Amino acid sequence: MSRDQVAKVRPFFRGLAGFFLLCTLLAAAGLIFALVTEPFSPSIFIGAAVVIVAGHISGSVLFTGYAPNYLLSAHGPKQRF
Repeated sequence: MSRDQVAKVRPFFRGLAGFFLLCTLLAAAGLIFALVTEPFSPSIFIGAAVVIVAGHISGSVLFTGYAPNYLLSAHGPKQRF
């Protein structure tokens, strides 16, 4: 499915993605603090992977209005009037 076949995300969900991106940035700051206090903890690497994926998805939705290409099937089809 390509971007011309799916509808853009509604403004409410773009705002929600912005809030989620803010939370993701705060989590990234927490991970940096945790890395300083507990280096080489396996949970930090798992947390970093979650933060990177969540930031990528929420940033893409916020700034482009579309989910990343691997999640385009989550959108509904374009409405044709």
